[in-house]
Amino acid sequence: MITRTIKVRKLPVKTGRMWYVHVPLDLRHLIRKSRQTFAAKTDADAFAKDLAQKRALIESRRQYRVIFYEMPGGASFHQAGATSPLPDLTLTDAFAAVIASKKQSGKRSNTVATLTCSLKSFAEACLKPAGEVVAADVEDWLYTNEWTPKTRKGRLTDLNTAFGWLVKRKMLASNPATAVESPAVAFKPVQILSVKNIRLLLESCRVSDPALLPFLSLVLFGGLRVAEARRCKAGNLINGVIDLGGESCKLNERRCIKISEQLAAWLAVSPFASVDVPKFFKRMVALQKVSGVVIPPNALRHCFCSYHLPILGAEATARAANNSPAMLNRHYLATVSKEEAEEFMALMPEIACK
Repeated sequence: MITRTIKVRKLPVKTGRMWYVHVPLDLRHLIRKSRQTFAAKTDADAFAKDLAQKRALIESRRQYRVIFYEMPGGASFHQAGATSPLPDLTLTDAFAAVIASKKQSGKRSNTVATLTCSLKSFAEACLKPAGEVVAADVEDWLYTNEWTPKTRKGRLTDLNTAFGWLVKRKMLASNPATAVESPAVAFKPVQILSVKNIRLLLESCRVSDPALLPFLSLVLFGGLRVAEARRCKAGNLINGVIDLGGESCKLNERRCIKISEQLAAWLAVSPFASVDVPKFFKRMVALQKVSGVVIPPNALRHCFCSYHLPILGAEATARAANNSPAMLNRHYLATVSKEEAEEFMALMPEIACK
């Protein structure tokens, strides 16, 4: 079937509902309308995005079935109930089934992309059939690449996930990754921005690219993770809280964050419909160049935790950051002084941007 592109279109006449989305034939069994109309473009965009996600899920299920039936012995294996491992199963076919299964189960695109990267790397390095892979092959792959210990640990986890899935499906007899020792990762202190640099970053953002200000505010003063902040929309701000559903949060759990006076003041500077903006990463790089402030990885959220901990304590900061007190104390205890924390908490638009 030829699939029609899902687009938001504008109605030619002013009927009070100015936008519509055509529902393609391949999705008509889910939504029994030829098109859906909306008064607001944001609602139409959300509906179109939801349709695209439904189509992607259906396609991943179709690919999953195709992969099983096209691999050698796959049809009989799939129909017979899997009583013994598949003979001559290649790593490419095995990993394709794993990835298709993860997509079918609704795993987030970034999770699937990371897993795909690890599995592709191993399949290119190890040319054996999947059933002949041993722990030594996994170790050779891990340590011949010039990865950091943290990256090696993540790659091993991905491989363990894939082989574990294949064993559960009885496509393999054993998981070779379980016999490999997990790399030791040395503790590294978090990197944060000084209050002076935070003030400079916010001032530059307000002048050069105010559309990025809601993102900076939500992470710096609300404690949201980067991905959570980018998924936030104006509709998530209800009755003095930020209410994020499981589809927007880590571990698919709901988050409800109280909007502090400081966060409310910063959000009021640049009203938004959606935090995510086109060319987000390029604009963040440009902002760093304009401001002269380099933002280390995850430094904005580290700032929230570091500066709130001396004022609110571990329990309250952990609740606000959706983390545990033990994690807060391990990474952020004594990162900043109480005086520095008070200076951060006093950052308001009229002060920061003077």
